[in-house]
Amino acid sequence: MIFYHQKLDNAGEPMLDQYGIAMVDCSRGTNDTECVHKQIITTFGTWCAGIEMSNCLILEFRHRYNQRASERRRAGYPKLGHYDTWLIDMLQRLYELNHSAQFLPGWSNTSDYVNTPEQFDTVPLHSAALGEAMAGIEVGNVKLSADRKYLAEKMGLKLPPLPVHGAHAKSVVSRDPFQRSDRFNPCPVHRPGRVQTLQQADAEHGVVRVERHGH
Repeated sequence: MIFYHQKLDNAGEPMLDQYGIAMVDCSRGTNDTECVHKQIITTFGTWCAGIEMSNCLILEFRHRYNQRASERRRAGYPKLGHYDTWLIDMLQRLYELNHSAQFLPGWSNTSDYVNTPEQFDTVPLHSAALGEAMAGIEVGNVKLSADRKYLAEKMGLKLPPLPVHGAHAKSVVSRDPFQRSDRFNPCPVHRPGRVQTLQQADAEHGVVRVERHGH
């Protein structure tokens, strides 16, 4: 998807080239996305940071990137000179309370918007039903590292779901799921001559499938 819009200067006025022709900005979704990816890789690619710290770094990067993009692209958007936008929200609300006017007309307070169910940063990828099933598994007293504890909290689980690791776990997970009869699948399903998806088999037998990878 490509968007064309008039290029504006810092004062919000249309920019002209040397011939007096209005300059047009071309925003290609793919190019813009890859540009951000390159900045992230260049900035943080060699950092040895844990999961929680990486999340905080990306959050701060995203906040500053959006702030700079708004100053460049949005007409009337104020140039603050810093990134502590929550302080501007407080100042704006105080100014409105005392003077019944906006301190920065081009500014939108975060508090003016209703919260939505959207989640950002580290979010669970599993469904609500799978989350409930996994939350009911007794795991005992397991000592977790700070990163794994952070992941478990973000996933809403007692233990964080981790990638398959080790030769044994890989061999078990890679088996035909209809043939497995182990701790990964206590209810094997095998029907010769009948093509059946794993989801259909689970629905038919009332199975909630929870694959526990190594931790």
